[in-house]
Amino acid sequence: MTGQPATASRPQSGNVAAAAARSSCCPDPTPEPSPSAPFTYTRNTHDQYRRPPRRFYQAFDTADPALLDEVLAPDWTPQPPVPGNPGGADGQKQTLHMLHKVFQELRYQVEEVLVAGDTAAVRACLTGRQVGEFLGVPPTGRRIEMLTMEFHRVQDGRITTTWHLEDFFGAHLLMVCGGVSVGPRRLSVSGAGAVTWSLTLTGDAHSLLA
Repeated sequence: MTGQPATASRPQSGNVAAAAARSSCCPDPTPEPSPSAPFTYTRNTHDQYRRPPRRFYQAFDTADPALLDEVLAPDWTPQPPVPGNPGGADGQKQTLHMLHKVFQELRYQVEEVLVAGDTAAVRACLTGRQVGEFLGVPPTGRRIEMLTMEFHRVQDGRITTTWHLEDFFGAHLLMVCGGVSVGPRRLSVSGAGAVTWSLTLTGDAHSLLA
C-alpha cells in the first residue's frame, strides 16, 4: 500500500504492449546518449605508469643523472642483477656515466611503451659512436645501434624493479664487423625430415669466428 489513490489503466495496443514487455525483460545494453549531454575528458590512467619509464630513458638520452633520482625508488633493482651495479639511483648513474664515456653522440630513444597493471614494457634503441672499450672490444670509431626490451614495475610514481634484455650480440657485431649483410638463403629438407637453413654472410663476417 502506497497511500496513493488507485487509478484505472487504459488497455494498450498490441505494438505498445509488446514493446513494453520487451523493454522490461531485455533492456537495451547500449542506450543512446542524450544529445545535450556534455562531453567529458578522462585522463589516461596509464600516464602514471608511462611517465617514470620515459624519464628513465630521458636521463640517458640527455646525460642528466638527476632524473634517475626522480624516477628510481631507493631500493630499485635490475633483474638480472648487473655486476658492479649496487642498485638504486647511484648504481644506475654509474651505468649512465660509463655509456656516455664509451659512446659519443649517445642517444637513447623510446620507440614504444605498453602498460599492463603496474608494469610498463618499453622498446627502445641506443645509438652512438664507440670511442671506448665496450664488451671487450677496443675503440673502433664505428656507430652502433643496440635494441633493448625492458619491463619496469612502477609503484607510487617510481620504478622499483626493471627486468632488462639488451641486444649485446647485435651491438658486438656492429663494433667488430661494422655490420653484417645476409646473402641468399636456402632451405633444404633431409630424408629424415630435418629442416636446415643455410645463408651467406658478406662483409667482415670472418671476424665472427675470431
